[in-house]
Amino acid sequence: MFSKLAVCGLVGGLWAQIGASAWAADAGASGPLQFKFELNKPIVFSAVTSTRTVTDRTVQMETGAKSVGTTNAGEFRYKLRLTPVRKSAEGVWTLHYEPFDFQEDVETFANGGHFTTAIKGLEVKSTQNGITVVDTVKGVGLAQAKPLRQGTYVRMLSGNFEFEPSGVVSKVDGDLPFIDYWSENIKNQMGLFDIAFASEPVPAGGTWTKNLVVKDLEGIKLGESGLVETNTFVRQDGTGTANHLIPVTVSMTISPKNIFGSMDNMGQNTTLNISEFTHQKTGKFLFDPEAGCLNSGDEEEARRLVIDMLSQGHTVTVTTEFSIHSKFDLLTN
Repeated sequence: MFSKLAVCGLVGGLWAQIGASAWAADAGASGPLQFKFELNKPIVFSAVTSTRTVTDRTVQMETGAKSVGTTNAGEFRYKLRLTPVRKSAEGVWTLHYEPFDFQEDVETFANGGHFTTAIKGLEVKSTQNGITVVDTVKGVGLAQAKPLRQGTYVRMLSGNFEFEPSGVVSKVDGDLPFIDYWSENIKNQMGLFDIAFASEPVPAGGTWTKNLVVKDLEGIKLGESGLVETNTFVRQDGTGTANHLIPVTVSMTISPKNIFGSMDNMGQNTTLNISEFTHQKTGKFLFDPEAGCLNSGDEEEARRLVIDMLSQGHTVTVTTEFSIHSKFDLLTN
């Protein structure tokens, strides 16, 4: 959830400190669910994101079809600290985002080779077919470690989010790399944690929807209209849950056919057809009405794309299947 397309992206809805007033078992039914915070009181979460991407690239040649397959699997583990630094008159909080304890394990199978990379902080170890080619602790492959580290740096940056009570991020602020990274990724998820509350009260069993317009699929431009993904949220019955936590589930399915798009290829604009596109998502969040924050979140997503294009006079078909499992848990509040 916290920027899924980045680990993919990676990475998924949380938080807040409400007043000390008592809450009934069905707390929140009389008013909308909202995120609120206590000034200068940090909140810490742990997050784990697992991804798997399988890609097949088939080129139609004069001698027949040639295919190349690639499989990537990764697990990203980190913690993040959110510190409320100010609140506007409209109720929008400025949250300072600070990731730490970042660890990453990536495994790739391509062209008959097996590659692994493990990153812990700035320590990097990488193997190719079982042979160590990078080990920064032992001073091996330091030059090769630089691009691997650079891909990690951007996810380790700190900055600020303007966070609305519903969970929507209205502004990203900080150093330019942080702004660039998060401005792009926040376009493809429902709020910072992939959840956005309704503006009106929702009783147990009630639903609300939030639309997300996707105009860019990892470099594939979909035009001004883009794809509309409707996220359906359901407030479940929280009776019997520990501390009267409110379960909120989310689901989304979209499966259009023959979408026209474009992408930049070596400075040239290439037109392509997405003959198949399926995106499915299910998840569950636990909201703590007394503490005023999300206690946990767990989401699974799956995408399948079949893209047809012309490249150097040859028909190319790229099939990609992508799955991601994202979890977060509250550590301190």
